[in-house]
Order: sequence, then structure tokens, then C-alpha cells
Amino acid sequence: MVDRHFVLGALCIAALAANGIEAAPRQTEKRFDALHQTSSASGEAEITAQRIQAHVTWLASDENRGRATGKGQLENRVGPYIEAELSALGFAPKGDAAGTTYRQPFYARSWGDPGTHNHGGDKLDPKNWGVQPNEHGVALDRAGKPVTMAPLPASRIALLSKAAAAPAPNTYNLVAFLEGKDPAKRNEIVVMGAHMDHIGERSFGGGDRVYNGADDNGSGTTALLTICRALARDRELGNGPARSVLICFFSGEELGLLGSQYFAGKPTVDFARIKSMLNIDMIGRAQNGKVSVCDDLERGGPNAFHALHDTAGTQLSAVDHNIAAYMRRSDQYPFFARGVPVIFFFEGFEANGRMNSDYHGLGDHVEKLNIPKMQDITRFAYRHLLGAANL
Repeated sequence: MVDRHFVLGALCIAALAANGIEAAPRQTEKRFDALHQTSSASGEAEITAQRIQAHVTWLASDENRGRATGKGQLENRVGPYIEAELSALGFAPKGDAAGTTYRQPFYARSWGDPGTHNHGGDKLDPKNWGVQPNEHGVALDRAGKPVTMAPLPASRIALLSKAAAAPAPNTYNLVAFLEGKDPAKRNEIVVMGAHMDHIGERSFGGGDRVYNGADDNGSGTTALLTICRALARDRELGNGPARSVLICFFSGEELGLLGSQYFAGKPTVDFARIKSMLNIDMIGRAQNGKVSVCDDLERGGPNAFHALHDTAGTQLSAVDHNIAAYMRRSDQYPFFARGVPVIFFFEGFEANGRMNSDYHGLGDHVEKLNIPKMQDITRFAYRHLLGAANL
């Protein structure tokens, strides 16, 4: 989940290696061998604690260096890991309109207001958070509406990026498509997303320097990967979905929802076909048996998702509607701002009413995750997806 205080000092300046993307790591290949097991029961049966543990352990490993946007490990290791899973499960690429790649490339950098910029780095005035566009001109305006602005002038680009022209893309969203089985409904699309980036490494001090981001958002990325397997299995069994499903792994969320803003401004499908959006961000910590959802308007009033809550067979005893104030804090917001019904799945708060103490900290490690809770929230989210896709 994006932290506005972190965004104030965030920089994203490294470009992708000129010689291309390296192959997916060997750990991924071994993992596929171990996990290519299917159940005859249902897609939801594919959402197992073992599979969740395997994905999140790999995603939050030190080797991925905190998955910072534009720094290379996210793009060179994590992206190929996710792509390999999507391909193995039969999801079609939709990173471009032609369906030739999973990758939707863009240049990610968190911009400051011209009046607050200095040559030591980009500084973002809190009142302008989420407003300044990247070089491709995609941002939210002050009313929260996604808009496509004119590209930044060369003088501004030179000041901010030390370049005379817009830099080449340095990151990408991953977008995949599963066509619905119902000819009468497959033209409509349900989007499910999670951000795959985190905040990288600490540049000073000794000891642990990697912000592993097991919960933020290794947990959500894992949930979405596991849901993809459940979807593929249900499709194989002839159980759905009726509508088409678009899967989005967003980059740049920690820099100000840049990936989801970019997709909302330059969608790879007809945006008018998108009927709803589900987002998963941080589901592995906080109190047992509780999940928080934002499925209502910021000023009250439930939307269609409110009727889809189903905790049967899980250990979830409470569905809290207490995070409306977080609507603007994760990747559902660019869709919400364009009038799409959304739901945001979140772990909730500790007993003291606060977020978990390792949020954006060095202690966000896998061993602190509640894997059974992750499994239950993933199942809960999958049921919402099927409801939205089939009703």
C-alpha cells in the first residue's frame, strides 16, 4: 500500500538493462515442478496454504532486493516469475491492445510540484500528491479523475531526469486476459489487481537493508497468482467465469499509484467494457479472523460487492467496513474515480487500531505472515471475483 510520506522522498531513476530482461530464476522452475498439481474438486481447492507459502517466500526473498520500481530486480526477476505462471496457466497476454505481450511498459517516477523541486531530488507537496503526471502524461487531477495531460515540456524533463527527451520505459505492469465462457457476457470485463512492487533497500547502515515487503504486497501478489490458478482450474472444469477477467499486476504503486494510473489513462482494453474492479493489498497480518474491505462510496452507501461477502468454511468471523478513508491509498482508486464499482481487500488493523508495526519497515518478513489468514482472505476474494463475473 502506498505511503504518502514515503512518496515524498521517492525516486525511481534506474532504466532497464540495455541488453534486455534476464530469464526467470531457477527457483521458479523448481517451484513449478512442485506445484503443478490440480484438484478435481473446484478452482477454489487450488488456493492452498502450501502454494501461498511457496509464492510469498520467493517473492519476499532477499534476492529480489525489495522489488523497487525501476531498479531492475522487479523487472528482471519478479516480472518473469509472474509471466511464467500466467503463461503456464493459459492466460492470454494483454499488455498491449494486440495481445502480443503481458508487459505494459511505462516510465515511472514520482514527480514534485515545480515550486518544491530541487536538484537534490524530487519533493512532492502533499496537496499535490497523485496529481503530477509522468512523462506519458497520465495522472489524476485534483478532483481525483484520471486525465491524460499534455506531455511535459522538454525543459521540465531535462530538469527532472537530466535528459532532453522523455526517458525510455523503466518498468511495466503485467496484464493478462481470460475470456469468459458465456457468449452473452464475455464482452464485459472484471478486473482483478494487486501491486507487485515494494520500496527496495535502505542505502545506509549495516545489518538488514532489504525491505522485503512480505505483507506489502507480497501477500496480495501471492493471492492474485493463486487466484489465477483457481480461475484456470474452474475454466478447465467448465465452471466459469461467464464474463472475461483481466488480471493486472501493477508496478509503481508505492510511488503514487503510478501503474494503475497509467493503465486507467492508457487501458489495453476498451475501458467502457470494465464493469468492476477488485484489488488486494496487504492481507497477511493484523487480527485473526478479520478482514477489512472497502466496497462502498467514500461518503457511504454500499455498492454491488457488498452483497457478495461469503466467509463459509473459513476462519473469517468479521468483515469490517472501516477503511473507506483508504480508498485513495491503493490501486482500486483510479478505477473508482472513473465510476467503476470496486472492492479493496485488506488485512485490517491491530487491536490498537493501527496498521501492523512492520508496515514499510525492515521487519516485514515472511515468518510474520499468518498464512491461514492469507488463504482465507484469498478464498474470500475469489468468491467475490466469481460473483462479479457470473451474476
